[in-house]
Parts: sequence; C-alpha cells; structure tokens
Amino acid sequence: GEFENLMVKIMELKNEYREILIMRFVNDLSLEEIADITGKKKINVRVLLHRAVKALKEMVEEKEVKKS
Repeated sequence: GEFENLMVKIMELKNEYREILIMRFVNDLSLEEIADITGKKKINVRVLLHRAVKALKEMVEEKEVKKS
C-alpha cells in the first residue's frame, strides 16, 4: 500500500534524513525531543526536517512522473 511505498522511499534517503523523518512522523516526537536525541539545535532540526521532507517529496513525485 501507500505506507509501504513511502517506507521504501524513506529507506533510500540518506541516514540523517531517514532518522529524523522516522522520529518525527513514525515516533511522533517533537522538534525539542528530536533536538535532545540528536544533540542538534532545534533550528537545525527544523531545517533538516524541511530538507528531508523535500527530498522525500521529490522522490515520490519522480515516481509519479515515471508512471504516467
């Protein structure tokens, strides 16, 4: 299903992105909690998360384009 496809895509991301996406959306942690766990500043976590989501979106959209 959709979730499995997304997990496959997440596994293709670089480690840093994958970990932060899983912490945020699978484990449902706050930015503060992620900052604590990773030892990063909250602002860095936000930027990283933004880039990770963008990278994931690009991968998913790339697949959509190939399908059509």
